[in-house]
Amino acid sequence: PPVAFHNVSGVEDLIEHGVSGLLGEFGDSDHAAAQVLARNLACLMSDPALRSSMGNAARARTAAFRPEIVLAQWDAVLD
Repeated sequence: PPVAFHNVSGVEDLIEHGVSGLLGEFGDSDHAAAQVLARNLACLMSDPALRSSMGNAARARTAAFRPEIVLAQWDAVLD
């Protein structure tokens, strides 16, 4: 499923903003960050087509992080 999350270090490796989820900046305060997160969640909840397309993109993106794929990449680096 698509997600709404704060744009913190490393998260963009899993979530591509506007493609597989919605990322928001923290802002100047906890209140501002909460507003951005709430707005992104409302956007996802109100748009079934967007949820579907982002969900499909999220599933495709996370396939690259399956354990057998990551382990094979590590084996290639360490050999």
